[in-house]
Amino acid sequence: ASSSSSSFDNHNNDIQRFLPRDVSGIAWALGSLQCDNYRLSDALVTFVDTITTTLISNNSDHFNDGIEHVSRPLQNWQSADLVQLSVALAHGRIDRPELLIPIYDEVLHSIEAELRYET
Repeated sequence: ASSSSSSFDNHNNDIQRFLPRDVSGIAWALGSLQCDNYRLSDALVTFVDTITTTLISNNSDHFNDGIEHVSRPLQNWQSADLVQLSVALAHGRIDRPELLIPIYDEVLHSIEAELRYET
């Protein structure tokens, strides 16, 4: 079972671990601050670039023997963390498909799994 304190392993040799709640909270705080002070926009953009590179690019889709293996780099994230990160991106007017698409895919997967479970 995943929880807000569960960490996300980015499968990097450095064995860095990220807490999804911390990542989404920091992004939300920077996005909110940017709404009040545009001079802080560089901090949010840099943070989003870093999390996109670290969390997403290391887990991109790949092919093996002609079969596509779809990765879910945000599969350990709770829905609340995904929503908070999405809101942070919206507050900061950040449009990063390489981050938004995995968020959308994970939310869609969660909804589909919930519907299968209920039927």
